[in-house]
Amino acid sequence: MFLYNTPQSLVMSCILTDKKKRANQLKHFTRGYDKFHDSSASCESKEAHDLHLVKPDKRRPLYLSPDAPDLSQRAQPLELLFLLNLLIMAAEQHVNLAAVLPVKQGMLTIRERPIPTPGQGELLVQTEVVAANPSDWMVQSLGVIVTKFPAVLCSDLAGVVVSAGPGVTRFQPGDRVMGFAVGMVQENSDEAALQNYTILKETATSHLPNNITFEQGAALPVAMTTASVMLFADLELPMRERNAQELGAILVWSGASAVGVAAIQIAHALGWSVYATASPKHHGWLKRLGATNVWDYHDPDVAQVIGKAARAAGFKIRGVVDARSQGSSFDLVAATLIAADSCSGTRISTVLPWPEDKPKPQGVQVAGADCFRFQSDRQDIAQWLFGHWLKQSLEDGIVEPAPEPRVIEGGLGGAQKMLDTLKAGVSGEKLVLKL
Repeated sequence: MFLYNTPQSLVMSCILTDKKKRANQLKHFTRGYDKFHDSSASCESKEAHDLHLVKPDKRRPLYLSPDAPDLSQRAQPLELLFLLNLLIMAAEQHVNLAAVLPVKQGMLTIRERPIPTPGQGELLVQTEVVAANPSDWMVQSLGVIVTKFPAVLCSDLAGVVVSAGPGVTRFQPGDRVMGFAVGMVQENSDEAALQNYTILKETATSHLPNNITFEQGAALPVAMTTASVMLFADLELPMRERNAQELGAILVWSGASAVGVAAIQIAHALGWSVYATASPKHHGWLKRLGATNVWDYHDPDVAQVIGKAARAAGFKIRGVVDARSQGSSFDLVAATLIAADSCSGTRISTVLPWPEDKPKPQGVQVAGADCFRFQSDRQDIAQWLFGHWLKQSLEDGIVEPAPEPRVIEGGLGGAQKMLDTLKAGVSGEKLVLKL
């Protein structure tokens, strides 16, 4: 547990609400207090050693262990009493802490925010786990999308419903949920994920099955939504199981990405043959999730190899989900469609815009995916995905929680590390933060 002194207030990056954990933490807290006057004593517990405090009037850390950098940084009895009371109050009461982007392209800072009140069709959710997406680090590092500061980032979360606003029919307090928090793009920080309490729209929230952990659940909403919009809105696949007269394969480029995995699983569950590309280390588990075949996109002949396989199977490639949309992926997708004799009437959906200097095969239609269409002209996708399909498919084992979540330690204090790690590049996993 860490305490920080921000310019606004003294806040904690972790609030203990579990009584057993809280009692254990306070035991270590008082143990550290008892040791304060014994400069030769060693810290007996990791919890006591790691409990860093901030002295409000000095703006510098105080340490609850005798090995403080200097004597002036050791807390005094009255300060300890104050901080102990603060710790108890914070644990007993609701406090909303957020990892905030204070200015454009700034560093994340932990601050206290008011707990929002859910409005019509909204839920107040106590956030348990937040997952990161590429758009999150892009907002911070590139200064795109968000124009109002301070801002709260991130959209993927799982947690527990605290209260429901007027008109909510599917949820009640205590329900475990996962959802797509839309606040970052809509520039409403109350509806962004990287905080203890977040507003979710009922239409962007799914029940979290008992067989799925918070970590697994937090990794799903944005990727599943984006893949659904790409498949149903951009590629115009029917939002139901494929019938025998509907032929063709779906090509997913960069199948091991979060959006790629989601597209593979959704298309496979609805009965489509799915071709995918990924690094060789991912081929096995992507086939298990539903890919008919997987090819290495590093292979210089990958377009011809996929095209040959499609022709041999008697398939046309009906649509392409380009979940990478960077560098050579545009050229390779175009070459694959030509090699598969699948250009006429084929649709391509990209997660980033198709560059103007990249030629498109004649007869192919390209659309840049806008996952927020599920809140506007394609609300039917939200009703299908969050209303029933995602929860039921996870319960029945039709869909697996993938990619595998990788937990970044540190609570909200680890938020910057999560974004930095994602920016540096990850493959076949989803970075998540436990609050």
